[in-house]
Amino acid sequence: MIAIFKNNLFINSLLLLPYAIIIHVASFSKDSIPSTDLSSFYTFLTRYLDGNLISDIVSIVFYFISAVMINRLVIKNRMAKDITLLPGLFFILCTGVSVKFLSLNPFILGNFLLIWAMIELLSCYKRPNASATIFNVSFLIGISSLVEFSYITFWIMGFIGMLILRSFKFKERLIYFIGLLMPFMFYAVYHYWLGDLNTVIQNDFISRFSIPTIDLTWSRDHVLILSIVVLLLLLAIFSYGSQTSKKTIQAQKKIDILYWVLLCSLGGLILCQYLTVSYLLITMIPFSILLSNIFLKIKNAMTQELVHLCLVGAILMHHFL
Repeated sequence: MIAIFKNNLFINSLLLLPYAIIIHVASFSKDSIPSTDLSSFYTFLTRYLDGNLISDIVSIVFYFISAVMINRLVIKNRMAKDITLLPGLFFILCTGVSVKFLSLNPFILGNFLLIWAMIELLSCYKRPNASATIFNVSFLIGISSLVEFSYITFWIMGFIGMLILRSFKFKERLIYFIGLLMPFMFYAVYHYWLGDLNTVIQNDFISRFSIPTIDLTWSRDHVLILSIVVLLLLLAIFSYGSQTSKKTIQAQKKIDILYWVLLCSLGGLILCQYLTVSYLLITMIPFSILLSNIFLKIKNAMTQELVHLCLVGAILMHHFL
């Protein structure tokens, strides 16, 4: 199966959809886990997705689209030695390790917008005129912050990313700042027109600047996902040298931005009113790319297939046993 996704073909990209259905099939047999701490904007976007089946289908479709976008991100920016579809495959695998990730939640939509913002960000490398793209980066981060306010920390990632990738002039910094403010301005005008602006500001923003309530229900799933994230974090840290070696300066700078995504995700922890394991979905974007690069270092094709089958089997067993 791995051999299929080693070839960058259109039909192979489409096969990521049935692959996502297989990995996330437990979402159809288990009750959806109700999300807490939902912004009014996310509630507005998902108001017609009350049915479990519909919300499960939407979440899988978003996972599939995000996986395709991650592949585009890696291939276009030469962040891997070989051109494959494995980053998207590992994104689907990583997001399937916990049943808490299967239900539709703000982080699924937030990740989609963050990946889109990263594609725009990395396309700014040494472009002489990138004002529109710079605006798009911060605008997308602003929208993701309306979906889930903790994504506001990735404005820092985008700003530092601009400093890494280009000569970030004052005019471009101003454009970047305006791009972030625009979604909030439109949002404020809309709720001012509805007459509930003060309530929305209090519930969606001001209430976030407090000590988060931590979900202390330590189930098997909680212990497993936290252990896996810690393991992936250690792999990411200790593999930094191999991730950047034998790559162009351009690719090295772009891989550095993946580590800034991990770092900024830590800052978002304090902006979650209710801290649950669903927040860890944010880290799966850089983890999937870095993990696919590590996986490609396995030279034996049979070993790659066995490792992949073991991972898929372990995920499905965890979901149903």
